[in-house]
Amino acid sequence: MCEHCGKAGFDSRKTARKYARGRYPGTALHAYRCRHHREDCWHVGHHASEVVSGEVPGHLFYGRDGIGAHRHRCGTRRHPQGRS
Repeated sequence: MCEHCGKAGFDSRKTARKYARGRYPGTALHAYRCRHHREDCWHVGHHASEVVSGEVPGHLFYGRDGIGAHRHRCGTRRHPQGRS
């Protein structure tokens, strides 16, 4: 368990991906780093619905300055109001 966010945490990306494939076969889970201060903690989760639907390209959504981070900060994740 990750002490910062409470999710299941893994030491490496490879371990997280193996867990996802074994525990949830056939799902489109991906591994990502913990967003709360820890570089050695990985989690598994789904891609954002906006990226899966093709509404927003993945390279514009993810990352520190991506649209997803902006929407998360502004509380407009489900109801986008543009980028300021």
